[in-house]
Amino acid sequence: MTTHRFMLAPLPILLMLLAACTGGPSARPSVSSGGVVSSGPLAPPASAPDQPNLMTPEPIRDAHKQTFTQAAGVPGKALVRVEGLLATGPPCNVIGRVDVTETDTAVTITVWAGPRPDAACDGPQIAVDYPFAVDAQLKRPLGSRTVIDGAQ
Repeated sequence: MTTHRFMLAPLPILLMLLAACTGGPSARPSVSSGGVVSSGPLAPPASAPDQPNLMTPEPIRDAHKQTFTQAAGVPGKALVRVEGLLATGPPCNVIGRVDVTETDTAVTITVWAGPRPDAACDGPQIAVDYPFAVDAQLKRPLGSRTVIDGAQ
C-alpha cells in the first residue's frame, strides 16, 4: 500500500507541469452580477486585421448601437465613411444598418451591429477589436457639417 502512495504522489505535480507547458493564455472564468459563470474571451488570432474592413449592412438579430472612432466625408460624393472597432467580428458581430439624420449644421449617424441571424455565438468569443468601415449615404455632400455619433 505504501508503494502505491509513493508512486501516485508525483502525479499531481506532473499534471501541473504538463499544463504549464501547453502554452498560450487560458480563459479565466468570471461571475456576472447575476451569478452566471462564463469563461473569459479567447485570445485573438495572430492574423487579426489591423485595417478597417469595408462592410455592407446585412440582416442581423439582437441589434445594438455601435460607436465609431472616426468619420470623414468622401470627396465628391454624398457619403460619409465611418470607421470603428467591433468587439469580435463576423459572424457574431456585423453591421446591420446605418441610420442618418441630417440638418444644415450636423449629420447624426447611428451604426447598428449584431450577430447574423444564423450565427451560433454562444460560449466564449475571440477577443479581438475587429476594425470596420461602412459608408453612410447622405442627401448632399457633408461639407462643413459636423458628424455626430448617434450611439453616444
